[in-house]
Amino acid sequence: MPIVRTAVTLALAAVMGACTTPHAPSNQAVQSAQVAVERVEALPDMDRDPPASLKDARRHLATAQTAAEAGDLARANQHAYFASRLAEQAAD
Repeated sequence: MPIVRTAVTLALAAVMGACTTPHAPSNQAVQSAQVAVERVEALPDMDRDPPASLKDARRHLATAQTAAEAGDLARANQHAYFASRLAEQAAD
């Protein structure tokens, strides 16, 4: 009987642990897009007169972050891709 009780206790502990983990998993695409946008923002004159592509990159990055927090990884990846490409365009 102690073995069954131990197994049930471990199972309950695993379920409770799963319930307390953060909802939004880390998303490498969103993190990479954020780095790309920040890198472009750090370039000279970007804060004074940012190109439209940088503004669009920021908008897509915000959408990607929101989607990742909601657990919609497909949408997060799509908008992270757009943000990265637009940041590259802004740097050119």
